[in-house]
Parts: sequence; C-alpha cells; structure tokens
Amino acid sequence: MKKTMFLFALICCISVGGFAQKANVKKAYSKANATVDPDFDAAIELINEALHDETTKNDAKTWYTAGLVYDRQQEAELAKLSIGTSSDDFLIGESAMKAYTYYLKAYELDQLPNEKGKISPKYDKEIKEALCKFYNQMSLLNYGAKLYQEEDYKTAIKAFECHLSIPNLSLLENEKNRPQKDSVYYQASYWTAQVYYVSGDKENSARKFESIKDKGYEENQIHQFLYSIYLDNKDTVNYVRILKEGADRFPSEFFYLGTLINYYSQTGNIEQASDYLDQIIAKDNTNPVYYNAKGLMMQQLDRFDEAIACYDKALEIDPENVAALINRGIVVHTQAANLDKSALNIRNNRVLEEQIKAQAQEKYKESLKYFEKVYLIDSKNLENLKMLRALYFRFMGDKKYEGKYEEIDAIIKSL
Repeated sequence: MKKTMFLFALICCISVGGFAQKANVKKAYSKANATVDPDFDAAIELINEALHDETTKNDAKTWYTAGLVYDRQQEAELAKLSIGTSSDDFLIGESAMKAYTYYLKAYELDQLPNEKGKISPKYDKEIKEALCKFYNQMSLLNYGAKLYQEEDYKTAIKAFECHLSIPNLSLLENEKNRPQKDSVYYQASYWTAQVYYVSGDKENSARKFESIKDKGYEENQIHQFLYSIYLDNKDTVNYVRILKEGADRFPSEFFYLGTLINYYSQTGNIEQASDYLDQIIAKDNTNPVYYNAKGLMMQQLDRFDEAIACYDKALEIDPENVAALINRGIVVHTQAANLDKSALNIRNNRVLEEQIKAQAQEKYKESLKYFEKVYLIDSKNLENLKMLRALYFRFMGDKKYEGKYEEIDAIIKSL
C-alpha cells in the first residue's frame, strides 16, 4: 500500500512539474511576443527552465518558443535602428545565433512522427521564414564582422558559417524564397576563409577558398592565398596545381607562371617547365609574357639562339615590352661576355684574340640598344639603369657615348 501511494505521489509530482513547464513555455511566448513592453529577460529565464526539464526538453514547441524569444529580441534591437535609437549590435548577433540554433532543433523535433506514427509539423512555415529572414537581414554576417574586429576569431567563424549554411539547408530546398548564393554569399565565404587563415586554421582556410575559387569573386587573390597555404604546408602537389590553374586563368598575372618556372628551375626540371609552357602557348600565342618566360628558360639552359627567338617573338607582339627588351639585351650581353672569356684563353694567336674581342665589343653595342630603348620607355627602371651604366663605362673612350656614364650614374644615385 505504501509503495502504491509513493508511486501515485511521484506521478502527481511529474504531472504537476510537466504542467508547470508547459505553462512556462506559454508565458515565455507571451512575454517575448508582447506588442507593448516585451520582457525578454523573463522570457529567457522561463524558456531556459523548460529547455532543461525532462517533461518539455524534447518538445518541438519548447525549442520553437526558445527560437522565437531570441528572434523577437533581435528584432526589437533592429527596430531601434529604424527610429534612430542606439542598439546593441552584439545582442542582435547573439540573439540571431541562438534563434538560429533553436529553430533548427525545433524543426528536427517537429518532423518526428507522433504517437500514431504521423508527421504533422506545426512550425514548418514559421521556421523557414525566420531562417530566410536571418540571411536577408545579414544579422549573423554583421555579427561575425564585429567579432572579427574584436579578434574573437572562433566565434566570428561560427557566425559566418551559420550565415553561409542557410542557403544550403535541406529544409529550404523547395522554398521559393530560398536565399541564393549570390555575390554577397561568396564575399562572406571569402571573409570566412580569411578569418580561418588569420586564426591559424590553414586547413579550413584552404577548404573554404577551394570551394569558391571559381565563383567569380576575388579569384586571383584566392588562388594566391591557396598558393601561400600550400607552400607553408609543403604540399607540393596542390602548390603546383594552384600555380598551373593561376597561370591558365590569369595569363596577365606573371606571378603564377614565374613562380612555377622558378620552382621547376630549382628542382632541375626546366625541360618540364618548357614543355608545360609550350602547351600554354599552343592555346594562346598572342601573349608576350609566355614568350618572355620561355626565353628565360632557354637562357638557363644556355640555348641563347632559342632565347633570342623567344624575345623577338615577344617584341613582335609588343615592341615596348620592357621585360622582353631587358632580357633580349641581357642574353646578347652574356654572349659578349662569353666571347671575352674565350679571347682570354687564346694563346700564341694575337690576331684571333683581337678578332674575338672585336666581336665581343660589337655584341656589347648590340645589347646596349635594347637597354637604351627601355630607358626611353621607363627611365626609372633600376635594373636597366645599372646595365646601361656598366656598358657606358665600357665605352667611356668612345665620343659617341661621352657623358652618358655620368648621366646614368647620377640618376641611379638619385633614386
């Protein structure tokens, strides 16, 4: 008899407690949804009790109400902005974050079958509308930006990721007003990847950048971020892949092609780089950058005639291409220097020695005309000015070049 009375009393306590918490859910809803003087603090206290009580913590209505409480709180703060009153930007973001989380849990519970095995969702429409609203208001996005300014990278990332997840939510798949992945979406993704990068999470930064590198937003910059990440991680496969992608997608950006060629050169694979460049030229034979790069590789292999042919092709396309003019001058200058060296090695043949020296001098003069042309195009190019000064010093006894050394030397010293 005593055991029976105890069980009856326990059941009564559970029932009373359950009714109390359900009443709290209703009160929380009323206090947050009041049109005049809503009491969010009281509503939050009431709903928090219900969220942790055994009798209500698995009820969709409890979680939906929790979402609504914070939803209304952020709306109240946003309303202050419309009338010129100061608002709490962080409270707006925090409330939106909590409402987002609670609404998703409410939707999950709302889709479960009832005791009869039927699925009869009650909050489907309201939750979907609220989630779309959060995205369009950009409350989560603005919150993340403010957190970034405070250097709270972990929470900033969470806010950004919440915002970015909304267009991808399966529950919104068939919604007419489903948020689209527009330029703002990809801009937010770019920010998120940057915050991952700044926070030191290079893996997630790379993952995020990879997902948007072909979406039309800051693609060049994204590829350079990825290059930097893979370089730091010594991930050679992806490092080379990104450089090749960059060279193909951004032909006017020599960074990719130049870095790739430098990589191949350092690893002793100049021939491989040359073959790769030939493939690019086959696709576009109108870009002087490609021929200039090919010329540089031929120079490294001491195939000077081929290098000259490449530079001449670049100059045929663009007669004032400074890089091609300088490199054309350098390769001829190198030929001249090689002739000078060979002349020094000649023994017991004064005539041949003088002939080779004369050939070298003619080569030096030939190289000079390229550096002089660059000077007319870009009078402040330091690399070119140094080559000019060295050549004018060589010809100081020639009246044709009288005063030229002093002129260029003065310019260099003034820079």
